[in-house]
Amino acid sequence: MRVMIVDIGSNTVKYDAFDIDGDNFVKIEHRATILGFISYIDKDGVPSAEGVLKLCAILDEYKRRSEELMCDSILVFATASLRRCRDPHSVIEDIYNTTGLETVLFDGETEAEMSLLGVLVTDDKTGCGIMADMGGGSTELNVYKDRKSVYMISNPFGALSLKNDFVKKKSGELGSYADISEIERIYDYAKETVIGAGVPMPVGDQMFIVGGSARAIGALVVQEGLSGDEFSPQALEGLICKYSEMTMEKAELLKRLVPGRELIIIPAITAFKAIADVLKIKTIKVATGGIREGYMYYKYIGKET
Repeated sequence: MRVMIVDIGSNTVKYDAFDIDGDNFVKIEHRATILGFISYIDKDGVPSAEGVLKLCAILDEYKRRSEELMCDSILVFATASLRRCRDPHSVIEDIYNTTGLETVLFDGETEAEMSLLGVLVTDDKTGCGIMADMGGGSTELNVYKDRKSVYMISNPFGALSLKNDFVKKKSGELGSYADISEIERIYDYAKETVIGAGVPMPVGDQMFIVGGSARAIGALVVQEGLSGDEFSPQALEGLICKYSEMTMEKAELLKRLVPGRELIIIPAITAFKAIADVLKIKTIKVATGGIREGYMYYKYIGKET
């Protein structure tokens, strides 16, 4: 069986195509398109017609690609991208009327559950720890033991929303990057939010970080001569120190290493550092799997691993 899983995120719209044979699966194709959908949602929770049209155009393109790949099915889900809308079901209806695709809206708990399942079937063989999945508009924390979730919460911040809420446009070519005072405010906000979430302690020494920003951080850590798969929170501190005073050279490096994420990666690093500090994490691991793997596994292979 060949399936395509489409993820309408707050910052990017992605798909993974999988071949499934019994309990085994292999990813055959991945694509991500940067849209920044939550930037098209006004303060009243109403998305602009332009934003919805651009989203539908991307989904229509993905649908055609699924036909070219001869996928047996295509599943579409949305997360904080539509949860931020006052009437998300009107957007879902627009998507269906335009593309013929049905969209499932995940609440924060389901998002955390699917992300954890993706980590468990691809990365974590110990079955105990904590997962932090940062998207563009939310960050899901899931504490798990014996491969079962024991606590989960969806925090109302993500890489793009932090950038939109805390980083103000300043003068000059580097004016869109977070400066040190904005980084400090992002850190304080993320720290206070996670403390307020009441995560039961201790959660263990290691944390899996999930999502596009997590993988982008791995690429930046590699640039510093460290392993991009596993590193300490101090590596995040080093990145914050390096990029808190932006130069043209550093900006060009970010554009090369994390294209399309250069303006949101510093808020993401800062928030992950705050989470690690609150939860007293010693080792951070970048997950290779996540919510799309989890949803595929849940739908086609089985809930239990």
